[in-house]
Amino acid sequence: MPNSIFFSLLISIIDVALIFYFLVIIFNVRINKLLSAVYIVLLQAVFNTAVNVFLGYANFLGFVIMYVTAGIIFYLYFKKNILKLYFFIIVGLMLNFVMEIISIGLIVAIFRISPSILTESNVYRIIGIVISKSLFLIVVKYLISKLDILRHVEKKQFYLFLSLLFFNILIIFVAFSVLVKTGSFSFTSFIKFTGVIIGVIVFSALVFWSIRKILIQSQKEMLWEMKEKEYKNQLVYTKSIEEMFDTMKAQKHDFNNYISTIYGLIYLDKIAEAKEYLKSLAERVSWNSRIIDINHPIIAALINVKMERALRDNIDMEIDVNIPKELPYDLIDLTVVLGNLLDNAIEACLKKEENERYIFANIYIKETNFIIKIVNSKLADVFVCNENKERYTTKEDSTNHGYGLFNIKQVVKKYEGSIKIQDLENEFSVKIALPIQYNYEYTPIKAN
Repeated sequence: MPNSIFFSLLISIIDVALIFYFLVIIFNVRINKLLSAVYIVLLQAVFNTAVNVFLGYANFLGFVIMYVTAGIIFYLYFKKNILKLYFFIIVGLMLNFVMEIISIGLIVAIFRISPSILTESNVYRIIGIVISKSLFLIVVKYLISKLDILRHVEKKQFYLFLSLLFFNILIIFVAFSVLVKTGSFSFTSFIKFTGVIIGVIVFSALVFWSIRKILIQSQKEMLWEMKEKEYKNQLVYTKSIEEMFDTMKAQKHDFNNYISTIYGLIYLDKIAEAKEYLKSLAERVSWNSRIIDINHPIIAALINVKMERALRDNIDMEIDVNIPKELPYDLIDLTVVLGNLLDNAIEACLKKEENERYIFANIYIKETNFIIKIVNSKLADVFVCNENKERYTTKEDSTNHGYGLFNIKQVVKKYEGSIKIQDLENEFSVKIALPIQYNYEYTPIKAN
């Protein structure tokens, strides 16, 4: 009995030392504290031997206890991520087990003995130990060290692979326990046992490969979606810039007319009329300049275009924008909300007399919400808001134009925001509040 315990302790020391060396190679660390490393190996080996003596060999509960303890003890030395430590300990144990199966197969084939003889303390078992541990050392030193496994282990695949390894360990332990308890550890049973192990490993490899392919395909699809979204955002930028250029061209054309008009008034010596005309022109130029100063480029471009349209339609439009340069929302969603709101407001104003047309727009950050408030004049007998019809519209082309408010509500719902609509006979008001995402860093700006 003492000799058997001493032999088991010696084997445990070798096994723990090999796993320790395996972790050193995986994490690419130097053994600076040799004495500490020796203490850790001896401590874990003594603990493993004690568990095997009290619970018996090939005991699953004993394996779990030794595995959990090994992770904690090795963590004290390596100071690495505890989950990755447990993961690579399992990998090392599986590799060690495979090497033992290979060595048993070689000894059984060469010496033509029963595999049950290798469970006893004899020369065959010593030869098997030497072969299996030597194979393990060679594979780790000359193969594992070249692969740089740690760099290739992705987070999603890491947890998947860890689960499959646990599954393999469980199946192998169950098969080995059944084999030992039946007492028929013959060459035939060994072949069957080896076949079960190979089948489990191959099955797990196929599962891992299949799921990995699915994950890779999913990542590719996500990448394509991101590229498509970015492409749409670029289209929004391009369209906004084109509209701004069109506006500038129109302003240039109008500017020539302005100069001609001023020249004509001065030529006819109508100084008072020229001053009044210049005053009106100055207000128009000042208005456009204020829009260009908006921080957010998309909102600036959109408002610039809508304001130019409002000016041409003789709509009194006042804009108050006080927002940061970046907002945590999709650019397309912003253009859907703001574009539809301003389009609806302009369309409603066009039904009024010119001296009764007005739009007030206020866009700002309040606490943790992005606020858009639009107020516009409208005819008293036109009901823009109808609770029973989300796509209600007053426009003649109701099929195409009825989706404006519906699309706005969809965007608000997407960001879990709120929308408040008021229809006050001669005036229509919409207030939208979109919560700012918790992971978005910004400096709160309060509206004046």
